[in-house]
Amino acid sequence: MKLGKRVNFNVIKNELAQKGKAGARLAPSTLILAQNINTARTKYKFDVLENEGTPAAEEIRLNINDDFICTEIGIYLRGQETTVGARVMNAYYPFAHFGQVAGAEEALPLWDGTLDVSVNNTTYIQGWDVRKHWVSPINLANLTAANTVEMTGQSSLAMEHDGMVALEPMITLSGAKKNTIDLNLPGSISGYTVTMVGGTPVAIVVNGITVIMRGMLAQNTASFQ
Repeated sequence: MKLGKRVNFNVIKNELAQKGKAGARLAPSTLILAQNINTARTKYKFDVLENEGTPAAEEIRLNINDDFICTEIGIYLRGQETTVGARVMNAYYPFAHFGQVAGAEEALPLWDGTLDVSVNNTTYIQGWDVRKHWVSPINLANLTAANTVEMTGQSSLAMEHDGMVALEPMITLSGAKKNTIDLNLPGSISGYTVTMVGGTPVAIVVNGITVIMRGMLAQNTASFQ
């Protein structure tokens, strides 16, 4: 993984040099883009720039002077713990490991959705299936007569893959251009509340969708021409 990131860095550095931006400062960075779940919608548009609308508290947007080269992407259900307000990102459908969660099945269409990304009306990602980001964080050991399961802990796959997927070829979002990120779902979804037990019960209200992009921030390279 470290080798891959070094290769990405060198490729990005060389491409910027070819564009006359050899002195560009590169820094590992993350964009966090969020939308609240709306039961009346099947299409979610994620704003990218700091000056678009009103960013949510958890969002990290792109400054209009910078470019962002995305090397990996993740799509999550967003939850919020009700006691201290901590945010939780789920790359899975919380069924058996929390018991039967009333209403949670209403979020399933998320993983049958697709993502489209374009910059200045040029499409760089089309029909990217959200199913790539599904992660099951448990091993299911025994199916009982009561239709429940026994968990044996986190699977090795889930430990290696947290819902982030490498993006190749890499794409560049620009603070100087129109960036469009659309999530298209086959049906509407709704939020739900999960209560985790074992010790003090903890309630998590799942009420949003988050797109996380990781990569390199190229500072002061955005071109408005």
